[in-house]
Amino acid sequence: MRRAGVLDFVATALQKGLAFSLSSSFALLLLYALGNYQGFLDESQLMILDLVSVSLWAACLCGAGVLVLLVVNGIRRRRFALVRFLLTVVAVGAAATLVAVLEFLVAWIGG
Repeated sequence: MRRAGVLDFVATALQKGLAFSLSSSFALLLLYALGNYQGFLDESQLMILDLVSVSLWAACLCGAGVLVLLVVNGIRRRRFALVRFLLTVVAVGAAATLVAVLEFLVAWIGG
């Protein structure tokens, strides 16, 4: 496999990891909201929030890797994917904001 092929493979894998992490985070947030409506126990709610937090941290890490590889590929090919870069920045920013909100929520509920 060529070196550029390896970079493309890693970038694609990280993009898919980012998409999976964000979609699983939103599904878990939906489960949290549904459990809040149905009266789940506090321990169950905290466990769901911990799972969401782990998933969002994974999304942040995958997004950071995607951003680095987008810059590297842009420099190597002298062609920068601006839209993909901006969408990744928005996704990582949203994930980081949700992590901060969830950490506050866990401290508030658990504290």
